[in-house]
Amino acid sequence: MRSNAATAEWRAINRVSEIGGSMLFPRFGIRWLLSLMVVMAAIFFVVRQAVLGRAWAYGVIAAVGFGVLLFVTFASFFLLVFLLARVLPVRKAMVAESPFATDKLPPQIIPPREPT
Repeated sequence: MRSNAATAEWRAINRVSEIGGSMLFPRFGIRWLLSLMVVMAAIFFVVRQAVLGRAWAYGVIAAVGFGVLLFVTFASFFLLVFLLARVLPVRKAMVAESPFATDKLPPQIIPPREPT
Protein backbone atom coordinates (compact mmCIF):
# COMPACT_ATOMS: atom_id res chain seq x y z
CA MET A 1 0.00 0.00 0.00
CA ARG A 2 1.35 3.39 -0.91
CA SER A 3 1.41 6.29 1.45
CA ASN A 4 -0.29 9.58 0.64
CA ALA A 5 3.07 11.23 -0.11
CA ALA A 6 4.00 8.52 -2.63
CA THR A 7 0.58 8.76 -4.29
CA ALA A 8 0.92 12.54 -4.57
CA GLU A 9 4.38 12.08 -6.07
CA TRP A 10 3.05 9.67 -8.71
CA ARG A 11 0.27 12.11 -9.58
CA ALA A 12 2.85 14.87 -10.06
CA ILE A 13 4.93 12.61 -12.31
CA ASN A 14 1.85 11.76 -14.37
CA ARG A 15 1.03 15.46 -14.75
CA VAL A 16 4.56 16.17 -15.98
CA SER A 17 4.32 13.32 -18.50
CA GLU A 18 0.98 14.69 -19.72
CA ILE A 19 2.63 18.07 -20.28
CA GLY A 20 5.51 16.39 -22.10
CA GLY A 21 3.05 14.49 -24.28
CA SER A 22 1.76 17.75 -25.71
CA MET A 23 5.22 18.34 -27.27
CA LEU A 24 5.83 21.33 -25.03
CA PHE A 25 9.03 19.50 -24.15
CA PRO A 26 10.20 17.43 -27.13
CA ARG A 27 11.24 13.91 -26.28
CA PHE A 28 14.52 12.57 -27.57
CA GLY A 29 15.20 8.87 -27.24
CA ILE A 30 18.62 7.54 -26.31
CA ARG A 31 18.81 5.61 -29.61
CA TRP A 32 18.21 8.78 -31.58
CA LEU A 33 20.85 10.70 -29.63
CA LEU A 34 23.41 7.88 -29.94
CA SER A 35 22.75 7.65 -33.68
CA LEU A 36 23.26 11.39 -34.02
CA MET A 37 26.51 11.14 -32.07
CA VAL A 38 27.82 8.34 -34.33
CA VAL A 39 26.95 10.27 -37.50
CA MET A 40 28.61 13.44 -36.19
CA ALA A 41 31.70 11.45 -35.16
CA ALA A 42 31.96 10.05 -38.69
CA ILE A 43 31.60 13.51 -40.21
CA PHE A 44 34.29 15.00 -37.98
CA PHE A 45 36.56 12.01 -38.65
CA VAL A 46 36.36 12.70 -42.38
CA VAL A 47 36.98 16.43 -41.79
CA ARG A 48 40.01 15.63 -39.62
CA GLN A 49 41.41 13.30 -42.28
CA ALA A 50 40.97 16.05 -44.88
CA VAL A 51 42.87 18.48 -42.63
CA LEU A 52 45.67 15.90 -42.42
CA GLY A 53 45.81 15.82 -46.23
CA ARG A 54 44.12 12.51 -47.09
CA ALA A 55 42.90 12.48 -50.70
CA TRP A 56 39.88 10.25 -50.05
CA ALA A 57 38.62 12.70 -47.44
CA TYR A 58 38.83 15.54 -49.96
CA GLY A 59 36.71 13.44 -52.31
CA VAL A 60 34.11 12.67 -49.65
CA ILE A 61 33.88 16.32 -48.64
CA ALA A 62 33.59 17.39 -52.29
CA ALA A 63 30.82 14.84 -52.95
CA VAL A 64 28.85 15.79 -49.84
CA GLY A 65 29.34 19.48 -50.58
CA PHE A 66 28.14 18.98 -54.15
CA GLY A 67 25.06 17.16 -52.86
CA VAL A 68 24.30 19.97 -50.43
CA LEU A 69 24.80 22.54 -53.21
CA LEU A 70 22.38 20.62 -55.46
CA PHE A 71 19.80 20.41 -52.69
CA VAL A 72 20.03 24.14 -51.99
CA THR A 73 19.80 24.94 -55.72
CA PHE A 74 16.76 22.72 -56.27
CA ALA A 75 15.07 24.04 -53.14
CA SER A 76 15.64 27.65 -54.22
CA PHE A 77 14.26 26.96 -57.72
CA PHE A 78 11.23 25.26 -56.19
CA LEU A 79 10.69 28.22 -53.87
CA LEU A 80 11.00 30.66 -56.79
CA VAL A 81 8.47 28.76 -58.92
CA PHE A 82 6.16 28.27 -55.95
CA LEU A 83 6.14 31.99 -55.17
CA LEU A 84 5.61 32.89 -58.84
CA ALA A 85 2.67 30.49 -59.02
CA ARG A 86 1.15 32.12 -55.94
CA VAL A 87 1.57 35.65 -57.32
CA LEU A 88 0.71 35.25 -61.01
CA PRO A 89 -2.91 34.58 -62.03
CA VAL A 90 -3.85 31.17 -63.35
CA ARG A 91 -4.51 31.08 -67.08
CA LYS A 92 -6.83 28.60 -68.72
CA ALA A 93 -5.19 26.31 -71.22
CA MET A 94 -6.11 26.87 -74.82
CA VAL A 95 -7.85 23.99 -76.57
CA ALA A 96 -5.62 22.69 -79.32
CA GLU A 97 -7.32 22.84 -82.69
CA SER A 98 -6.05 21.78 -86.05
CA PRO A 99 -6.60 24.25 -88.92
CA PHE A 100 -7.05 21.25 -91.24
CA ALA A 101 -9.87 19.64 -89.23
CA THR A 102 -13.45 19.88 -90.44
CA ASP A 103 -16.69 19.55 -88.54
CA LYS A 104 -17.41 16.14 -90.09
CA LEU A 105 -16.13 12.79 -88.94
CA PRO A 106 -13.90 10.98 -91.41
CA PRO A 107 -15.48 8.24 -93.51
CA GLN A 108 -15.46 4.93 -91.68
CA ILE A 109 -14.34 1.76 -93.38
CA ILE A 110 -16.25 -0.49 -90.99
CA PRO A 111 -19.55 1.07 -89.97
CA PRO A 112 -20.23 1.06 -86.23
CA ARG A 113 -22.91 -1.17 -84.81
CA GLU A 114 -24.93 -0.96 -81.66
CA PRO A 115 -23.67 -3.04 -78.74
CA THR A 116 -25.74 -6.09 -77.95
